[in-house]
Amino acid sequence: MNISIVGVDRIPVPYYRAKLAAEGVISGSGLPWTTLRATQFHDLLATVFDVQRWLPVTFAPDGFRFQPIDIGTVADHMAELAVRKPLGRAPDLGGPRMRSMRQLAEIHRSVVHRWRPILSPRLPGRIARGYAQGWNLVPGNPQGTVTFEGFLRERAAR
Repeated sequence: MNISIVGVDRIPVPYYRAKLAAEGVISGSGLPWTTLRATQFHDLLATVFDVQRWLPVTFAPDGFRFQPIDIGTVADHMAELAVRKPLGRAPDLGGPRMRSMRQLAEIHRSVVHRWRPILSPRLPGRIARGYAQGWNLVPGNPQGTVTFEGFLRERAAR
């Protein structure tokens, strides 16, 4: 495997480790390839808050930041890449705005009208440190116009 450990790869989440290993298999295959990484989709973060609906509080760890992106924006970019010559590692994509997890929880609470207190404990460990350091963010390449709030409002209108 000849992929350097950068960004989200430094956060020891098993899902990220599995994706890095898969990228290593592809890059080491000798075949032409393009890999596109994107920050978390809006629906992932919405689900994180939605599954807490039966709790008396919403947890949004202190220091965690996200840059959620619209799945359609990523799909459009992937379609553009699919008709080009393989690039290897394409530039990572991030959503149009970076927000703390608490800010995202407040937006979610406002749109879905679940007025529970938001608790933001400081979590220990390497995973928490990775999110606090912003290793999951792509500040240099924000894409799209759909914000987390816009995504939630559109979802609620369906």
